[in-house]
Amino acid sequence: MNRNISALILVVLAIAIYFTYTQGQIDTNAAISAQNDQYAIAIKNSQTLTGVRDSIQTQYNDISLGERNSLDRMIPSSVDNIHLIVDVSRLANRTGFALRNIKADVVQAPSSVTAPAASASNANPSLLPNVDVLLGSVKLSFEATASYTKFISFMQAFESSLRVMDVTKLNVKANDTGTYDFSVELNAYWVK
Repeated sequence: MNRNISALILVVLAIAIYFTYTQGQIDTNAAISAQNDQYAIAIKNSQTLTGVRDSIQTQYNDISLGERNSLDRMIPSSVDNIHLIVDVSRLANRTGFALRNIKADVVQAPSSVTAPAASASNANPSLLPNVDVLLGSVKLSFEATASYTKFISFMQAFESSLRVMDVTKLNVKANDTGTYDFSVELNAYWVK
């Protein structure tokens, strides 16, 4: 009978140890294992992103300095109202179009534009969602009096300019002298 009681006590003691100590250790080990799995995924993702970064850096380094300057002129990385006014005035002067009442105002609310992510040979598409690019805009307005042909020449020069600009408003008023009064508003953009 002593043997049966000893065996029963050992079984009860084993069950008690399992539920008090061993079960807690199993739960702790499961949590640590899950965290290790998350770290392994994060390390794999960081290695993938490092490869993408290196690929993009290589592509960027392949762009010549002149092309980089052209890209910066297209959509600059900062607000530069003076440079914008000078560019538009230079276009107008080339076509014999004199500007007056030039005003430039930065629009406070940036707009978000979704651009497709850069493609890389080792990139995981789930890691590279479309990128939201914040574009700020500058509202530029001016007036001029000129002939219609000079205005057309100015708009063609404006159209072939590197700087990305949208004409948002155009008012034309005829004069008795054969010239027209033009009032133009446009938006120019910059990357935030």
